[in-house]
Amino acid sequence: MESAKRRAPAPVKPVIVKGVRYEQMRRAKDHGFTQSGGVIAAVEDKTDKILWTVQLYKTEYDAAEEQDVQEVYVKALALDKSGHALLATDERGRVWSVDLATHAVTPASAPARG
Repeated sequence: MESAKRRAPAPVKPVIVKGVRYEQMRRAKDHGFTQSGGVIAAVEDKTDKILWTVQLYKTEYDAAEEQDVQEVYVKALALDKSGHALLATDERGRVWSVDLATHAVTPASAPARG
């Protein structure tokens, strides 16, 4: 069994739009999610109140390895050109689009193969 431990990476710079801060949720498992990475929170910037959360993808864990080394975190957040969706890029190079009105998540692109 793998025994290496991995700390969560440094927080990703949030995106703030009309008083709402979009950020990767820290310690998502403490909020009822089954994984730590890949969860986005919309937070009222003035009060820090969580307005809604969304899980971008599901992490499939290998039981023979420690879960923490298998986590995949978001490494970048940006607003799309339309201003209506948040683009989240994960450590594997996948890009996810989150519609800010409906909270629907769709894959925006897959990592390049080489």
